[in-house]
Amino acid sequence: EDHLSVDDMGYGNKPLIGPNPAFNIIHISNLEPNSTINIYNNTGYLLLSRSTTSESVFDIDISSFNKGLLFLRISNKKGSRTMKLIHQ
Repeated sequence: EDHLSVDDMGYGNKPLIGPNPAFNIIHISNLEPNSTINIYNNTGYLLLSRSTTSESVFDIDISSFNKGLLFLRISNKKGSRTMKLIHQ
């Protein structure tokens, strides 16, 4: 599945993302083990892809991305969840 959607698709725990809106760094917590974090711009272009192992907390620097609407897709073996983020 390479399309973006805002459906939960049985991901499991709901990841927490903050701050939203964000300026430079986003903090993601409550991640399931072995998750993949993908960040897309508003046209669906993949800006960043990161994998976690056992971390439940992750920080990502978004300062190099253009300002505007971003989509975070967090996936693992249980499914995926896509969330909106505003980069100011």
